[in-house]
Amino acid sequence: MEAYPHEIIFYKNNIDMHFFICEHSGSFVAKHWHNSMEFIYIIEGQYTVTINNKAHKINSGEFVMVNPRDIHSTNSISHCKFFVLQISYDFIKKHIPNIDFIEFKLDYNKNKLHPSIEYMASLLKELSSLCQEKPNDYLLKFYSMIFDLLFHLSNNFKTKVSSIEQQKHEKYIERLSKVTYYVKKHYMEEISLSDISAVVSLNPEYFSRFFKKHMGITFLEYLNSIRLEYAYNDLANTSYSISEILSRNGFTNYKMFMKLFKKRFGCTPSKKRKNYLTINSILISLS
Repeated sequence: MEAYPHEIIFYKNNIDMHFFICEHSGSFVAKHWHNSMEFIYIIEGQYTVTINNKAHKINSGEFVMVNPRDIHSTNSISHCKFFVLQISYDFIKKHIPNIDFIEFKLDYNKNKLHPSIEYMASLLKELSSLCQEKPNDYLLKFYSMIFDLLFHLSNNFKTKVSSIEQQKHEKYIERLSKVTYYVKKHYMEEISLSDISAVVSLNPEYFSRFFKKHMGITFLEYLNSIRLEYAYNDLANTSYSISEILSRNGFTNYKMFMKLFKKRFGCTPSKKRKNYLTINSILISLS
C-alpha cells in the first residue's frame, strides 16, 4: 500500500503531530485518506466532513474525528476557521498497540450528549489556542493534552475490528491507492474508464462497481472532484483566467465546470474569487 499513498503528511520538529489553523471563505478537498488520525475542530463557521460516505456537518465549538485510512472529504461554502490536528500512525501504534484491530466510532451529532464529548471539544479548543500562542516549553502541555484526548477516545468510543475485516479493508485500500495515485498524476489529461481499470487489472464493468461501492461515487464523479479541487486552488491562489484554470485542470466542458462549481460552492467562480480576495484582504489588515 505504501507505494501508492494518497496523501503524505509531514511532521514538523519530530513531534509526530501535524497541526495548523486554516481560515478561508470556502474550500473543497476531494475524497482521500492517510495513515494519521485526524481531528478537525471548528472555531468559526460551519464545515462538512464526509467520512466513509456519511456527511457530518459541524459548527463552531464542535469537532469531528477521522480514523486512520478512513476515506473522507471536506467542504465549506462560506467563511470558516478551524483547527486541524493529525496524529501519526507510529505515535498511535506506540501507545495503542492494537490500533490495527480497532476503530473509533465517534459521531459528534449522535454522541454530543456523551459526557466525554464536551470535554474533548474543550481540549481541542485549548490545543488550538496553545498552538497559536506557543509559550515557552508549550510541548509539555501539548503532549499531556494529546494523551488526555486519546484516553477519552479509547475508553469511550473504541470498537473491535476482526482480522478478516482488516484484511479486506487493506486489500481495497491498496487497490484504490493505485487508482488515486494515477489520477493525481494524470487528472489534467483525458482518462477513460478503460485506462483507469487497466491500472488495477480489472475489466471496466467490475471496476465501476468496485469503485462506486467503496468510494460512494462513480469514477467520473471522483475524477471531476479532483479537478475541481485543483481548479479551486488555482482560483484562490493565482490570477489565471477562468478559461486558463479549466485547461490547466482537465476540464474541457465549460458548462459542466460551471454546474459542478455552483453545486459545490453555491456561486460562480468569479464571485467566489471576489469573496476570497475580500476575506483575504481583511485577514491581512488584521494580522
